Amino acid sequence: MKEVTLRSTKQQIMDVLIELQEELKKEREAKLTIKDISDKMIKEEKLRNAQKILDLDILKPEIQEQFNDLKFAMEEAKSKLASIQGVTDILIDSEAIIMAKNKIIKDLEIDELNLRESIEKNISKLNQEYEDKKAKLESEYIIKKNKLETELRHEMDNYNYETSRSRKIDNDQWQEQKDAREKALAQKEDLVLERENKIQEREEEIVQLKLKVDSIPELVANSKQEGYKEASKKFDKEKAAEIAVIKSNTDWEIKVAFLERQQAIEDLVKAHNEIEKLQTKLEAAYHSMNTLATITVQSTGGLKIIDTNSKDK
Repeated sequence: MKEVTLRSTKQQIMDVLIELQEELKKEREAKLTIKDISDKMIKEEKLRNAQKILDLDILKPEIQEQFNDLKFAMEEAKSKLASIQGVTDILIDSEAIIMAKNKIIKDLEIDELNLRESIEKNISKLNQEYEDKKAKLESEYIIKKNKLETELRHEMDNYNYETSRSRKIDNDQWQEQKDAREKALAQKEDLVLERENKIQEREEEIVQLKLKVDSIPELVANSKQEGYKEASKKFDKEKAAEIAVIKSNTDWEIKVAFLERQQAIEDLVKAHNEIEKLQTKLEAAYHSMNTLATITVQSTGGLKIIDTNSKDK
């Protein structure tokens, strides 16, 4: 017999109902005893024999009429029996419908139970898959998070190292340049000091020469006592020439010394101005470098920028 489920069509249900009707008929026929069948066969045989005798036309008309009446009565009885059989068939159909209903309900309950068990198994399976997937994703998240943190820490260490290294190189270069400029400035200051010392020495020489010139009249007066007349002309001429030469040389040396001193002072002022300009450029460069480092760090997560301007100054 076909199985009835929630997805069964009307035709499938009717087929099951017809099968149940046939089974009920077979069960009712199986309830007939051998005696019932034998009596039925004897009655049918007697009817056939009587019909044969009637067909021979050897019976009296009265007997034939009685037989026909009996046959009519039997036909009427069969008709009534057929009516009763129809009621029986209706009862059989009702019983089959009830049985089919019970079977359908039972099959539906079984199908619903199986469906519920299947759904529960699927839900349990999906929950387990969800938990497994969740655990796997959490594990992958932790692994990736640790990896990213390690990479970020490594990048930050590299950035700090490169920044410190670059800053140290810049500081070393600036220190070397600063030392070189200070050394050059010190050399220029030494040169200026040397020139000032030479100028001072020459000024002292000029003073001594002036003293000598101032003492010439006294020398001349003393010489007059020894031979003023013989040597006065020669002495005056020679001394006049000597004084002119000394005065000329002295004026030139004073002028040269003054120019050299003025040039040294100008060189010293230029050197100081150049140092101030370089110091201003250095401060601007450090300010630009700190601004660039701040912008770079803000774009990568944030670092504490240490101002080194005051230290380098």
